[in-house]
Order: sequence, then structure tokens, then C-alpha cells
Amino acid sequence: MAWLAFQIDPVEVISNVTNSCEQANNSLITVSIVEASAKVRETISGWFEPDRGFRHVGSYDRGEAALQNLPYIKPKVIVIEINLPDMSGTECVRQLKPLLPGTQFVMLTYCEDINRALESLTAGANGYLLKPTSRRKLLAALKDVCNSGSPMTSRITRKIIQSFQTTIPVSSKTFVPRDFSPRQGQILEYVRLGYGQEQIARALDISINTVHTHLRRLYKKLNVQSATQAIIKSGLASPIRSAQVAPSHHNHLLVANNRL
Repeated sequence: MAWLAFQIDPVEVISNVTNSCEQANNSLITVSIVEASAKVRETISGWFEPDRGFRHVGSYDRGEAALQNLPYIKPKVIVIEINLPDMSGTECVRQLKPLLPGTQFVMLTYCEDINRALESLTAGANGYLLKPTSRRKLLAALKDVCNSGSPMTSRITRKIIQSFQTTIPVSSKTFVPRDFSPRQGQILEYVRLGYGQEQIARALDISINTVHTHLRRLYKKLNVQSATQAIIKSGLASPIRSAQVAPSHHNHLLVANNRL
């Protein structure tokens, strides 16, 4: 019997292992935290574990420290509090956004002031979540924002809509497409209520890809680039009558475990 001799190149083996590790790390959502409270920083940083698809890449208690370090770290997501000791989180986002165009910014705060929420979104924030929150909700929101979503706590979403409906008169010249399909109307209403794409898919019993496709078409019709902009622009018009949202789907999302 003839035996075949295989020569193993240790350099090639090490290179293959290194490449596999790099690919695994690149698939993780890297997250940095800008938060004044040491307890909150410690708690949520422990949630960003590789087996959940995340990697924690730095925490900062001040905006200035974040401005000095984050442009070099380039995390995929930055979770940031509005109330920081040396500057507002909104100002920190405003300065970081041009330096990190590929990074998603999610506000995580106790602040329910609608004006400050709108300032943060205008400055470049992609989502706005209220404390306290659960690990499940926060991780789902960060996955959503990395998938072109704009996660927002439903109370903030409702306040934004109400602020536009009560302070800005509806003009007959306002451009709001009327060719929404019933399904698109349902999805937009869920977005208004603060649902993420995964939650919408479960509620309507459709795939996430289908939700994503409908949202892309909605953005095109409304001439916007994100769910937040769609919420704001649709708030200028009368509510979409075709949307039928089951209350039971909304209520089960309010139950939170592993809270801050």
C-alpha cells in the first residue's frame, strides 16, 4: 500500500486561523459607551458579549474623552447619554458624526424632553431609547440600527408625531404620497409605535427581508433616508387609515427583563 506524505506548512495554518478569527471579529457589532454613570457603563458593557453578536470596545464618562478616542476606534455603534458632565451628548454626537460617518449613534437616556430628543436626531443620532431598558430590547435595537433601522422608544415616537401635528399646520401643498399599499400602511404605523424590523416581521407574520423591502419603498415614496425621517414627515399628514395594529402585539413588548 502506497502512503501519501502530506507536508503541513505551520505558517499557512497560523494564517488560516488568524483569518478565521478576523472574520469572526468583523461579523460582531462593536459598541462603545459614553455614559456618566459607572453603574450603567458596567451593566450594559457586560451585555455586549461575542456569543450575542457584540463586542465592547470602550467606555467613556465624558464627551471630551469620547471625542479624543472614538475616531480611532471606529465602533459600529455608539450608545450615548444626553446628560454628560462636560458637554451634552447631543453636542458630542454633532462633533463625532463627521468623523465617523459609518457609525450609528443611539441615545440612551432618562430625558423625555421632546425638544432635546429632536435636537439629538437633528445632530445625527439614529435612535433614541429611554432608560430603564432591558438587555433584550437594547441588543435588538442595536441590531436594528445596524440594519438601517431607527429604534425609538414608543413614548418618544408618539411625542414627536404629536409635536408636528400640534405645532405645524397641515398644508395642502405638503407632498405626502397617497399610493401606500395596505401593508405599507401597517408597517409605517408599527414604525410610528417604535417597533424594530424584527418585531414588525413577527407581528405581521412576514420575513424581515419583506419588511426591509417595504421600508425601502416607503423611504423612496416619502423621499427620506431613515425611519426617523419617515416618522417625522408622515407626522405632517393625516394618519394612515389602512393600518390595523393589534394591541396585543404592542403590549407584550412592554415586558422587560434584566433591566438597568
